[in-house]
Amino acid sequence: MKITYRMLMAISGFSLHQLKRWALKLFGIDPTATKSGGDIREFSDNQGFLLYLQGILVATYRIGVEEAGRYVLRIFDTLEKMAFSPAQLLRENKFNYSYPKNP
Repeated sequence: MKITYRMLMAISGFSLHQLKRWALKLFGIDPTATKSGGDIREFSDNQGFLLYLQGILVATYRIGVEEAGRYVLRIFDTLEKMAFSPAQLLRENKFNYSYPKNP
């Protein structure tokens, strides 16, 4: 399943501007999109989860964007080993992944 900014906005309550800024810091420039208008950026389940976690750290705990991104990337391996990544949970049917339609 591909996750878009709209889905992340509906799930998290973060603004589009915040999500775009955090995604740029965490994942770098989207290779398929251009300034003049390109494709909508889509994230994998794991990337969406990482972006959401980064947003929680920044918005709730007031950690800097770059520091939160480094922390999230560092702990992701541990989360995968514990079978706590969205892709693994979906594969094992332990997690019903849904989001509000048309916020």
